[in-house]
Amino acid sequence: MKKFFIILLNVLIFAGASILLSRTEKSGDLILRLIYSVVLVKAGINIEKALKNE
Repeated sequence: MKKFFIILLNVLIFAGASILLSRTEKSGDLILRLIYSVVLVKAGINIEKALKNE
């Protein structure tokens, strides 16, 4: 059950960061886009680890 919540939380983080990243303008703040990209990668890694451990 704990793994399910980890996956769910990371999917929500992934979705939120994707939405925020798509809303930033193309010439938007580079640091902000970089932070969102790092969050997306981290959430993806966490989901992969949780799925491997099941």
